[in-house]
Amino acid sequence: MCMIRSIGLFCVLCLLSILTSCHTTSPADQDLPPYNPNVEAFTTGKISRYSPVYLIFNQEIPADRLKADRLGKLVRLKPDVPGKWAFENNRTLVFKPEKGFERNTSYQVKADLSEWFEAQGKDKWFAFGFTTLPLALRGNLESMDINKKNENGYDLTAVLFTPDKESPETVESLVDFSEKVDATWQHSPDGKKHEVTLLNVSAGMEGERTLRLSVSSNKLGVEKADVVTVSVPDQNDFSVYDVTYVSEPERYVEVAFTKLLDVGQDMRGLAFIAENTSETVTVDGNKLRLYPDADLWQKGVMNIHLNQGIRSKSGLNLKEAVVRQIILDEQKPGVRFIGKGVIIPQSTQLSVPFQAIYLRGVTVSVIKILEQNIGQFLQSNNLDESGELMRVGRLIARKTIFLDEEGLDLSRWNTFAVDLKRLIEPEPGAIYRLELSFDRPLSAYPCGNDTVKISKEQILASDEIRFKEESARFDEGAYYYRQYDWSSYNWKEWNDPCSDSYYFNKVEGKNILATNLGLVALMGQDNDMTVLVHNIQNTEPERGVTVTAYNYQHQALASGTTDDKGQVRLDLSSGRPFYLIASQGTQRSYLRVDNGSALSLSSFDVSER
Repeated sequence: MCMIRSIGLFCVLCLLSILTSCHTTSPADQDLPPYNPNVEAFTTGKISRYSPVYLIFNQEIPADRLKADRLGKLVRLKPDVPGKWAFENNRTLVFKPEKGFERNTSYQVKADLSEWFEAQGKDKWFAFGFTTLPLALRGNLESMDINKKNENGYDLTAVLFTPDKESPETVESLVDFSEKVDATWQHSPDGKKHEVTLLNVSAGMEGERTLRLSVSSNKLGVEKADVVTVSVPDQNDFSVYDVTYVSEPERYVEVAFTKLLDVGQDMRGLAFIAENTSETVTVDGNKLRLYPDADLWQKGVMNIHLNQGIRSKSGLNLKEAVVRQIILDEQKPGVRFIGKGVIIPQSTQLSVPFQAIYLRGVTVSVIKILEQNIGQFLQSNNLDESGELMRVGRLIARKTIFLDEEGLDLSRWNTFAVDLKRLIEPEPGAIYRLELSFDRPLSAYPCGNDTVKISKEQILASDEIRFKEESARFDEGAYYYRQYDWSSYNWKEWNDPCSDSYYFNKVEGKNILATNLGLVALMGQDNDMTVLVHNIQNTEPERGVTVTAYNYQHQALASGTTDDKGQVRLDLSSGRPFYLIASQGTQRSYLRVDNGSALSLSSFDVSER
């Protein structure tokens, strides 16, 4: 099958047979091969209709030949699209459409290279093609909660996905509901995720019924079909609606019931995980949570027991005991970091260890949170978090590294390391978000004839284009910089490593701050704070470190310098601190100390000050 998901950039040296089989050409263009000795990479496959189109050469165009006014004659795009070709640099051509391409349309680019290079014969021309994403809707039920004002009503939240950016008006006009509902919409900034909440949907009066969200009649070419179907329980039904496992930000099993639970009932022995030592059960509305032991979830299988004695707020009991099995890990492609710390001591290397299984490679992306934006970052994040990252950071590197070059058994978890100094030049004071991701071409999972194999050269060639495309999204006010073709996503196959759907949003992230300054803040009772600064390499106190406390609005409240014991006391009578910045030469360290993060003075032995 000759189909490329999302935007693909291909090494033209390696894809001659694939590209010629994928694209039909007119007789006049049959002599134009998708290979040219002057071309390194180009946009191809399925792309967003708002994406730029790139043509990258493997050598620089001489400065005296960079004539922008000639581009309109040397490079042609068919069908015609309002927009402009430009030199991004002396080896990169880019086309940016004024209002976007048409949906689900194939385009061809034909370039005359003879004015830039000593190209003759067939090498004078280069042609390539790409296709824009279609308009389609896919979705799933995100949650079912009991309405706060009506115990026999449900608040249902469904999430719909479109392959490309779509306006709220377009999406909302496409969705029909099988019954009258009070619908509230929320749309992500990137225009691809669309959340609709149906408030106070009445329980069934005469048994369970089905509520459908479907594609309405339209002139946009979207086929009529059900997008989400929801089973609405009967008003007298008290049963288990769903059991799910959540791994972040903490691990727990969540059980959703069709009615509010009796918060006064002791759930110990009624709801539990087999072989689990923890008996903790928390109840919230119509849901309860169970917390598995670490050794249990690492085994990969958990049996959830729900006793018939579990009672609803209205006094109903389950009709029968329920046992659900959750299978967590069948040794499928995955990647994970080792350790959860943010701070790494400064050294000649900046290595971050990670583990991977069933992967022949991972894509490393680095986002730099600028020093001047640290305060804004800490307004909504702890040091290890990544909310609203595109407001405070920039993508500065993207590279695929391969893991299958040392003869390792890739069907087991193996340990590797990324040396950030080989990717970037770390800037003192900046925080770096390191993300490891993978898609299906990087999988080493055996899928028989369905195995997707793309050469390393092709993958490496794609990094440059993907980097440009993803970097550009940081200027668009979007929420996510990654792009997925949701038209090919099938939620029923989300856990099947032989399906493309398994590889959607496979990303692990970790924040990195390279510094030797470790901070501990001790909050006193008299509007003062003692800050301890130690060298995290040798644990010795650090003298001469300037520590400044800032409030939520980034105003400096107090500042001081550490003594021989690495201590400094700050007088905070002028306001409540939100975060600290410690500086010594080029080194920086940060600590959030608001009420939810600060450490009490009574928790430490500070009698020797």
